Amino acid sequence: NFDQNTLLIDASNNKVGENEATPTSTLDIHGSISLPTAHFTATTGASYTMNEDDYLLFANTSSAIAYINLPAPTTCPGRVYRFIKTRTANGIMFNRTIEVKPSTVTNHFTGTDIKLTIISDGSLWWKLEK
Repeated sequence: NFDQNTLLIDASNNKVGENEATPTSTLDIHGSISLPTAHFTATTGASYTMNEDDYLLFANTSSAIAYINLPAPTTCPGRVYRFIKTRTANGIMFNRTIEVKPSTVTNHFTGTDIKLTIISDGSLWWKLEK
């Protein structure tokens, strides 16, 4: 069902407002949003493959390194993924490299408090925060 009091489409300015009659951005949301989460318990030989339906992955690394497969960054420009390592043991290893700063890449993150956000720029995966 379409409710024009809840969702406004401003086709002339290419803007959409949710609970907003005069959107000031391409997508203007006045309310909470819900993003998909998943849980992965790493075991020897197992991996998790991220896709277009994923956003946040909680990785339990108590028994093994969490191996995570990312799509090619050329196939999903603008896509954002978040990862939270929920145990202190082991680490997270990706099938693709991630730029942590210009000219510095890695695919393996270790440490006790890993919270990682990455984004595709259409050619590379980039780490967003320190």
